Amino acid sequence: MSGDDWLLFLHVLSAFALVGALTGYTALAAAMRPPSPALDAGAARRIALPLTVAIGVGTLGTVVFGVWLALTLDQYSITDAWIIAALVLWAVGSDLAQRSGKVFASGATSSPVGWRRGVVLHTGSCAAAIAILVLMFWKPGA
Repeated sequence: MSGDDWLLFLHVLSAFALVGALTGYTALAAAMRPPSPALDAGAARRIALPLTVAIGVGTLGTVVFGVWLALTLDQYSITDAWIIAALVLWAVGSDLAQRSGKVFASGATSSPVGWRRGVVLHTGSCAAAIAILVLMFWKPGA
């Protein structure tokens, strides 16, 4: 395997970690729905810790290896519109995920209003991830 193949592998592996962890957080949010959550706060924290690590690794890995690929592969440029759009969506999705994590970690989700706020933020981060995946497959203008 060439160096570019390894970069692509690590980029895709990071994306799998990110999407998998987002999916895990979706299940966790569903399990924590008030007024009668299926998990207690301690169990939710134990489940959330590895998911949080996977989101961090996936988020950092996708952008680092993705930008590296854009800089090394001749057929793509970091200034391609679809890459810039993906980077903007990555920043928005990362911000929404971080804000969602803070809401869920604060315990505010024990109330229906707090839970809804966390779910809305999480849904936004998932939507950004899906939009990025669409851009990665479609590559408009490439």
